Amino acid sequence: LDLKRFSENPNSNVRKYLGDESSIVHRSLQLGGDIKFYGRQVQLTMIQHFFETVIRNESCPLMSVVSGCPGAGKSTSVNEVKSRFRGEDLLLIEVKFNKFSRPDSVLTSALNSIFANMVATSNASNALQSMKQRICDAFEYENELYDAIPQLLVFLQGGSLVSNSPPIFGGKKSNQLEFMLCRLIGAIASDEIPVVLYLDDLQWADQA
Repeated sequence: LDLKRFSENPNSNVRKYLGDESSIVHRSLQLGGDIKFYGRQVQLTMIQHFFETVIRNESCPLMSVVSGCPGAGKSTSVNEVKSRFRGEDLLLIEVKFNKFSRPDSVLTSALNSIFANMVATSNASNALQSMKQRICDAFEYENELYDAIPQLLVFLQGGSLVSNSPPIFGGKKSNQLEFMLCRLIGAIASDEIPVVLYLDDLQWADQA
């Protein structure tokens, strides 16, 4: 509220809030989702330009790093920008790492959700049909990949799963899977469906 007041009138004063700790926590939990984001306009513009460049296909694959101290608003800034691109011809793969899960398992879970959404929408567009063909050309009979991302097989064939066994992470199999995940993301992306791979809390990836 103070940021909103200063954005409207730079000469405003910060109000003194009188309340105990429990009331402050309660208020923070009851803010709701209809809150306007204030500040970080330069950073927001840079992130938005990155998204727009990906959509326009004006360059080779890009990488952008949003860094800062914990609580500085990194994730909030990206979430603010990505909300502006809902409905655009853009596939956003969101991966949020944590210190308790292996990075490859977090990525496969995110990809599994992406393909589950594609199956749920039953979209038979030419772009998705072309995506299916690219994936099939890249993998053929990679059962390990289908075990790790079961919804991928449903997306490709529209039938029952070949295997319901859990994915195996670690050792040689994990190295092979990581290589296949890179190939899969490359097969998903195209001029018709540009891809943004959003890696949040990346600092946990090495520790996990």
